[in-house]
Parts: sequence; structure tokens; C-alpha cells
Amino acid sequence: MFDMFGDGGDLYPLGDGWGMLLTDANELLVAGVRAYCPKNLDTVTEELRASGEY
Repeated sequence: MFDMFGDGGDLYPLGDGWGMLLTDANELLVAGVRAYCPKNLDTVTEELRASGEY
């Protein structure tokens, strides 16, 4: 699990009482790319799949 602040845990980004699971963040990223820059959708999903995160 990736944690941008280095404290471990299941939330991304980790903060005081907020955050989301990394898998949910990746789904949100894909939805945003699909809506706002669809020409990059294949690249983003390929990179996420190659990293094992999607």
C-alpha cells in the first residue's frame, strides 16, 4: 500500500481522519481522466495496470 506521508496505514493520502483507500483513489483518477482528458485514458490505465495498482 502506498502512503505518501510515510506513516503506513490503509488510507491514501493519510491524514487526520480523512483519506481514501488507494484502490478508490485510482478509480477516481480513471474517472477524472475519462471525463476531462479522455485522449490519455489508455495511457493512464495501462500504467496503473503495469504497476499492479488497477
